[in-house]
Amino acid sequence: MYLVIGFTGNVGGKVVNQLLEGGHEVRAFVRNAAHAANLPTGFNIAVGELNDGESLLAATRGVEGILFMQAEPLPTRRYPAAGASSR
Repeated sequence: MYLVIGFTGNVGGKVVNQLLEGGHEVRAFVRNAAHAANLPTGFNIAVGELNDGESLLAATRGVEGILFMQAEPLPTRRYPAAGASSR
């Protein structure tokens, strides 16, 4: 399964279609599930914000790869890696 961030945009939507046509499972990361309501079916949705480490971590569970197709930069706040001990 591949996680696609920014899939509701022009490029992200084309990438999702190519992945689905290639027989891959796709998880789309969206800020609002309503934004995905009118899009084609065949993938699952993860709802969250880029600056919410918990929602990002949950969205990445079980994926083989992540495609970041969003024009805005990543948030600068750092989050501990899954399973890493905090110091």
